[in-house]
Amino acid sequence: EVRRLRHEVESLRSELTSRYRFSNIVGTSARMNSVFQLMEKISRVEGTVLLTGESGTGKELVARAIHFAGPRGGGPFVVVNCGAVPRDLIESEFFGHVKGAFTDARADKTGKFEQANAGTIFLDEVGELSQEAQVKLLRALGEREITRVGGSRTVPIDVRVIAATNKDLEAEVERGGFREDLYFRLAVLSIALPPLRERAEDVPLLVEHFVGKYAGELGKKVLGFSPAALRRLSGYAWPGNVRELENVIYEAMVMTEGEWVAEGTLPARVRLAGHLAASVDAPAGPPTLEPLKEAVQSVAGAREKALIVEALRQAGGNRTRAAGILGISRKTLFNKMTGLGIRWPE
Repeated sequence: EVRRLRHEVESLRSELTSRYRFSNIVGTSARMNSVFQLMEKISRVEGTVLLTGESGTGKELVARAIHFAGPRGGGPFVVVNCGAVPRDLIESEFFGHVKGAFTDARADKTGKFEQANAGTIFLDEVGELSQEAQVKLLRALGEREITRVGGSRTVPIDVRVIAATNKDLEAEVERGGFREDLYFRLAVLSIALPPLRERAEDVPLLVEHFVGKYAGELGKKVLGFSPAALRRLSGYAWPGNVRELENVIYEAMVMTEGEWVAEGTLPARVRLAGHLAASVDAPAGPPTLEPLKEAVQSVAGAREKALIVEALRQAGGNRTRAAGILGISRKTLFNKMTGLGIRWPE
């Protein structure tokens, strides 16, 4: 029985490590390559990390990848959403409490810091902490020990701390909303995650990733998104970032019956944004559905390259079929591949 349980634990640990490895974070843009380089370096050490970026940019996914790739990867990864815990309960959430410490404390409780012992604690939305909670967190980080609420015994803690926020903490420090000493304690190492609108060339790769993720789950034989649909997705600003893109892809796949997700399946906000983007360089008049040939011509450099690579993937590497998907001749495709330095297979 013990051997079976050990095997199950090892299998689960292996599954988690595989699920959260760096290669599962999608992106080939220059911005994401910089992020990957930082992640690799940071995962080798145990310093405290501060992740910054808008909501939906993947801060928790990055935190998990750093944890599982590092020396504490075999230990627990414990998440605390600092913005979701009531102010009067945050100390108990962090450090635990003893029975009778307050009205509803009917039994002893182990806090998140103790649960994360020998592993990593992820403090999500750390910028939402009250001043009082910031003081208590600062003390725990400095002394590497905690005391349960209502208790008197100190408990040593051995954890790596990764914090995340969608706020500009330096600005919060300037205006007095966040303690400067806590900021410097958290930002020993830092990674800024770019919004999706600043790495739009990654959109086709993300689309392919999520199609693969949900096709089996939904029991669909969806191969991908049509050229026109990809154009709309690439022209949208994604205020909700990768999370919003994933939700849009999921919804569109649910509504799709065929092998290709059509432009009309996308939410109106995405379709309209795509038309507005296309109309910037277009002559005045009613919007029309562009073939991918015109779409490719309207986007430059990296985005054009990403669209061609996506067409090659959809065509299984067949250049004639890929040219047909793009709405261009095989010769034109060959010239574009040569000019953009595209080799296939990659």
